Parts: sequence; structure tokens; C-alpha cells
Amino acid sequence: MLLLLWVCWQPGAAMAQVLPTATPDEAGVIYAIVQPDDTMWAIAGQAGISLAQLLEWNGLRETDFIVPGQKLIVGYGEPPTTPTPDVTPTATATLPPPTPRPPSPTPPLTAVCLSAFHDNNGNGLFDAGEPLQAAVAFTVYTNEAVIANYVTDGVSEPHCISLAPGSYQIARSVAGGEVLTSSGSQAIILNQGDMMLLAFGGRVTGATAVPPTPALLSVESENGPSYPAVPPLVVVGSTPAPAPTTAPSGGQPAPVISLIPLAAVIIGGLLLTMAAIYFVKSRP
Repeated sequence: MLLLLWVCWQPGAAMAQVLPTATPDEAGVIYAIVQPDDTMWAIAGQAGISLAQLLEWNGLRETDFIVPGQKLIVGYGEPPTTPTPDVTPTATATLPPPTPRPPSPTPPLTAVCLSAFHDNNGNGLFDAGEPLQAAVAFTVYTNEAVIANYVTDGVSEPHCISLAPGSYQIARSVAGGEVLTSSGSQAIILNQGDMMLLAFGGRVTGATAVPPTPALLSVESENGPSYPAVPPLVVVGSTPAPAPTTAPSGGQPAPVISLIPLAAVIIGGLLLTMAAIYFVKSRP
């Protein structure tokens, strides 16, 4: 009977609503929402905590009032686990292989090939059997600078010098007592891909023909050694080398024997002989 009277004495106890099972928020805090006619005693009892614990968590005193809709902390728990959404991998488009490009063509070689030879017959041509000449210094230059120098060894010529397209002057050295049979200086013009072969001849004045260089021997025949045919002075390119208009440098013009005085002496002698014969026959 006393228990029934105590329950009836609690204000609003019979009309207190049962709180739904609360779940922790993202911070792990469990709240109870104050309903109409709720008391702090009833909220603490429904949450399973003491009134003192409820007051401490919410910073309240027993004499404080609570109102419907007010949030009261009634416990702490593990925050809900947010499921990680399944990430669907994005398909990466497969790019087609790059189109192969043809390699860049190698530009043709542009060069001048130089050699010096003993011109045994003095005709200015690099004939078969005429050996290469060693210790001849070549200089390739332009109006601005010297481009290259080369000294022949008499074995490995012609020696080719790679040059950029343009205009060049080529000069060779002259040894003491040597007479050039071809020009000692040559002007050339090279375009892209031009290959020029220049052979410079010379001979020593008063000396016998220089024997062929053994390095030029190719095949032994029954009549003795034979030699490969060596091309004469050849210019292969855009602008042939001009023919020399003056006497070769370092030498004298070839002597010219005039036949006019000799013919005059012979004719004069014949006339005198005929006159003497006529004079003798005409005497009585």
C-alpha cells in the first residue's frame, strides 16, 4: 500500500514515456530527448544510471528544471562505424601504340678527296703506274679561316675531308726543284652530297722518272708487276675546277723550238747553190 502511494506521489511518473534505445552519435555520446512530464529521476532510471551521474554529465543540479525537447547525456559508447563505400575502379582506356616513324635519312656525305702524284710523263694526268707522292701539305680554307690541313703519306691517298656545302680554296705545297704539272691551287664549290676528287701532279726538274711505289702493286703478271688504273684529275661536283691560265707556279714554261729560222737557212742555201750552177753553165 505504501509502494502504491509512493508511485502515485511522483509527479508525472505514471505519464513518463519510455525512451527509445539510444545509439551513440559520431562522437560516441548517447543522448535522451526530454519528453513532456519527464523528470531527471525518470530519465536517469530509464538510462540505468544514477541521478548524480546524470547531473554530472549534463552540468545540472537537482533544483534545475528540464524542458521537453532538451537533450541530456545519458551515456557514452562506441561511435558508429561508417562503412567504407566500395570504390569501383575506373577502367583506364588503353591507348594504341604510337605510330612508328621512319628514321631520319642520313644526309649524303659532302667531301673533297685529295692526292698528290709523281707525274712521270708530265702530262698533268694521274696515269696508271704513276706513284703517289708523300710529304705534300694540303690546306683547305675559305675567305674567313683555314678549315683543314693534311700531309700526304704516299700510301693511303686519296684522303677525303668532310666539308659543309660552300666555297673553298685548296692549295698544295711545292718541294725544292719540283715543277708542278697541274695547278697548285684549286677553287671549288660544294653542294650537299657532292664528292670531289682532286689529284695534283708534279715532277722534279732534271731527274729521272720516279719508280712506282711498291704499295701500289696489285697483281704480278708474266711481264712484271702491274698497277691499278688510277683516275686522272677528276672533279665531280657542282662546279668543275677552272683550267689554269698561267704557267704552273714554281717552274718555267716549257721551251718552244721555232722552225722558221732553220727553214730560212735551208732555203737560202738552196738558192745560193742554184745561182752558182746557173752562173757556171752560162759562161762561154
